[in-house]
Amino acid sequence: MGGSNHGYLDIPHMRGHTTKKRKAKIIQRTMTFGAWNVRTLLDRPNNLCPERKTAIVARELGRYNVDIAALSETHLADEGELVERGGGYTFFWKGTPASEPRRSGVGFAIKTTLASKLVEYPVGISDRVMFLRLHLENDKHLNIISVYSPTLDKSDDVKDHFYEELSQTLSRIRSCEKILLLGDFNARVGRDFEACPGVLGRHGIGNMNSNGQLLLTLCSQFHLAITNTMFRLPAKYKTTWMHQRSKHWHLIDYALVRQQDISDVTITRVMRGANCWSDHRLVITKMLLHLWPRRRPCKIRQFSLDLKKLESGETVDKYREAINSFTTTIDPAADNTTEAWNNLSANILRAAKEILDIKPRSSADWFDDNEKLLSDALAKHRQLLRGKAQLNLNISDRIRQSTFELRKITRTAKDEWWQNKIEYIQWLADTKQLGEFFGGIRKLVGNSHRVSVPIKSTNGTLLVSKEDVLNRWSEHFNNLLNVDRLADFEYLRTLPELPKREDLVQPPSLQEVIEAIKAQKNKKAVGVDNIPGELLKYGGDALHHKIWLFFQKMWEEEEIPSDFGVSLICAIYKNKGSRSECNSYRGISLLFTAGKAFARTKQRHL
Repeated sequence: MGGSNHGYLDIPHMRGHTTKKRKAKIIQRTMTFGAWNVRTLLDRPNNLCPERKTAIVARELGRYNVDIAALSETHLADEGELVERGGGYTFFWKGTPASEPRRSGVGFAIKTTLASKLVEYPVGISDRVMFLRLHLENDKHLNIISVYSPTLDKSDDVKDHFYEELSQTLSRIRSCEKILLLGDFNARVGRDFEACPGVLGRHGIGNMNSNGQLLLTLCSQFHLAITNTMFRLPAKYKTTWMHQRSKHWHLIDYALVRQQDISDVTITRVMRGANCWSDHRLVITKMLLHLWPRRRPCKIRQFSLDLKKLESGETVDKYREAINSFTTTIDPAADNTTEAWNNLSANILRAAKEILDIKPRSSADWFDDNEKLLSDALAKHRQLLRGKAQLNLNISDRIRQSTFELRKITRTAKDEWWQNKIEYIQWLADTKQLGEFFGGIRKLVGNSHRVSVPIKSTNGTLLVSKEDVLNRWSEHFNNLLNVDRLADFEYLRTLPELPKREDLVQPPSLQEVIEAIKAQKNKKAVGVDNIPGELLKYGGDALHHKIWLFFQKMWEEEEIPSDFGVSLICAIYKNKGSRSECNSYRGISLLFTAGKAFARTKQRHL
């Protein structure tokens, strides 16, 4: 099989086509999975690896087009989620509590484009087992499990607890679903395929140890096959770890599937060129899967406009001219209120996009801002490693010197980036731009990752599906906000009746509407309509007149557009209580800007 077209370099990463036998669009695609013991994802002073280990790991996985990688020995505390925008990967992890020593930890590195389409969240079972379900055709799933097994010197109780935990996870998977078990098992399974038919292939390596016996027992119990032993490859493309004393290479990182699904695996091999300053090599396995593209609900696309351009008087004039040209034919009194607002808001956004453009996504990230410099330095270091591995050159001194220089380049780039940011923030403080000042500080010193944990239902069950989680949030805020409050009308009748103000029946004046629009604060979060208050404030007399006519129509017909009742609720953690409980979050409602202007107009009118 080693000389066939199933080799790594001969397999395209994506091979998609639509099957002719079925009308449904089932996509056949080769996906690449990885297993890598990265030793740590923490940035510590005594690490050989330069800072920002997650950025380096993401770029190494991207070089081999790995869709999902199971990471082990991450050393990150608790559980959470981190997005490497420049690297294109999203990291999920599960570790020990922050108060305990960090000697383990597992996680996943998933392509960000794929992570955004996941139907279910990754679930951390423990600091040694993490679980992810990938939706396939019909009602089938690929259950990916990332593991980090105890080392050989651990006690039997620790090993038994790990395999019991892993067995419980496997037993909960339906027999019709696929399994992909990835990670560092710290076990040598040997080459005796006759003693373990179906579990081991004919191309194993080395001898078996006690941890290997535990792994083979698990495989026999759940009918799993070790794909590393199924392909005829040189030993250098199988072994994953070198013993520090004997200098012998061993196979201890594996990719396991059900025996009935072994035909789905096209290759499992080691990538010797991947480097993240770990003593383990990256193991990749390619599987030919039938993906079922689920119909996703229409998602409202959020974007940010470059509102800083409105600080220029020339840009404001151009924006007002665009507003005038786009809204000339619009008559707010002609249609019903909902259609009138849709037409008006669409043209406001159209003019804003034409003049202001979409604000480029910016991240306070020194590694991404120095992408070219650091990528060239990493490529130069990688070239030395390739020469040592392929040409058997004795260049250890040059590699150590290259590592030192790479760390120096990384530190210098980071220090210069921070120095520039500090000088910019100081300039904001000196020029009294307090909004930009505090925003820049929050961006720099805020949390580098967000925590993503399953939410509990009302009966305490953890919800994994994104749909179930959204339904739970809907239920929580519905019970919290939609509360029937009874009024005591007998008390109201005792209040003195004031004379009626007939003038309040009249619709608001143009001046009242303009004052309400201009009273809105700048740089506020937008609602679902994506229209910030600045677009209404700087729209000029023509836009203000259109909005006034629109408000008059609402006043006379006593009808508010249905969109004004839609709010975007953001849940913010209170920094106390369990993250799995909805009560530990505070909800903030983001409303339509025009709706807030109308409410302020009524308030001023009264």
